[in-house]
Amino acid sequence: MNNTPRTVPIIPTQLESWGRIILEKCQVAQPTDHTSLVTLCQELLANNQAICPRGAGLSFLDVAMDSQAVVVDVARLNRILEFDSTQGILVAEPGVTLGQILDLTLPRGWVIGGIPGTPDVTLAGAIGSNIHGKDTFNHGCFANGVQALELLCPDGTLRLLDADHEGELFHAIPGSLGLLGLITRITLRLHAVPANAYLAVQRIPFTSISELLTRFATLRNDSHMAYAWLDAFVPEGRGILESAVFIPPPAGTTYRPNHNRPRRLFGLLPIQPTYSLLQPCMGRPAMRLHNKLKFLATSTTRPADCIPFNDYNFPLAYTIPEVRGLFPGGFMEIQPLVPKDQAENFLKEVIRLGIAHGCESWLCAIKLFKKEQLPFAFALDGYSISLESPGRLRFHPRYRQFKKDICELTLAVGGLLNMYKGGDLDAAFIVHGFPNLSKLIQMKGNIDPKDCFMNGFWRRVKNEEEKLFTS
Repeated sequence: MNNTPRTVPIIPTQLESWGRIILEKCQVAQPTDHTSLVTLCQELLANNQAICPRGAGLSFLDVAMDSQAVVVDVARLNRILEFDSTQGILVAEPGVTLGQILDLTLPRGWVIGGIPGTPDVTLAGAIGSNIHGKDTFNHGCFANGVQALELLCPDGTLRLLDADHEGELFHAIPGSLGLLGLITRITLRLHAVPANAYLAVQRIPFTSISELLTRFATLRNDSHMAYAWLDAFVPEGRGILESAVFIPPPAGTTYRPNHNRPRRLFGLLPIQPTYSLLQPCMGRPAMRLHNKLKFLATSTTRPADCIPFNDYNFPLAYTIPEVRGLFPGGFMEIQPLVPKDQAENFLKEVIRLGIAHGCESWLCAIKLFKKEQLPFAFALDGYSISLESPGRLRFHPRYRQFKKDICELTLAVGGLLNMYKGGDLDAAFIVHGFPNLSKLIQMKGNIDPKDCFMNGFWRRVKNEEEKLFTS
């Protein structure tokens, strides 16, 4: 690139999406502090070089990579600057991970709301995608806990945003994929729980979709977290509903930090060569058997289990680290979200389509959502289902037809599609399935008409824009 700034080295790097199905050779810069971050971005903007913000790179999409921009990786800006343990207010840099925060706050009786199933997401990434978790029916998506932001804007200035100061822009940042500016500092409000909290987890089996939805509707009012695992290989739709409540830790227990979690399969076997040896066995027959055994192992309701919060909320990180390495050809996910009154028929049809196409979800989760006011929130009063498949099916005709059928069905019942997970959706599904995409395009045009902040996903959207909005 011409006029490359020298404040921070810019290094050619091969980047990949978390699912390992999108690869790009990018120019990557890794500032290490607030000053070098701001100076770098201002120099890039002055040289008319586009910026692609990147956190931990855990998106299924190419939202954290762009071969035509400088990827500014904020992972090294990972300091927690302030924490008020009496009010649960935390100030941190954009590269701080959720696991880092919990290691500080959970022993003191505070937990993050809208927290996903991995501790490695950065704060800025969590806001940019406005992620969700097992408590979304309760606390909503992640951005509900954000009290204030410092944003580096397309004109190179730093702005302090909150609900009362530049409120429209503040509320537009969550879910905008880093396209309106780069987050440089965050103030986060946490939720009070018992110090070093555990969870009392009740596992309730179900043998049909109608039974599952009935059980979801009658969750205890004090349930803090809940989700359902579904065996998508069975036409009736069987599985396990988990409901969890925060409780004090058992006497004599100590907190196990996230950075000390095992990096071995089930804490015993090294990731390599174990995953390479297991990968040839990972196919439909093996996953059908896995799902069957998982259900049979929990097919009767039992007394609640007492589980540390991290072990419960991050099960794969603690038992099958780097799970994507087990999936042949990478890892894909489709996540539709549909209104409650459409959920039963929709979920039954999703299972039927998966079986009919031979594309049953290998790992399948159902979550309960509530409506959000933020303009780009993946949220409504309804249920989502995560449909996860091996990347080797990506270009297979039966998978492409399955994906098309699922997307059409979702839109037909007034649902949404999670764009942060569907890496290669067709243009028509993007425009109708992304919450308020036309508003994001309008705001982007007003705030950043020169496309100073870009990513691979947005380039694909722009390439389709004329077709989408003139047809």
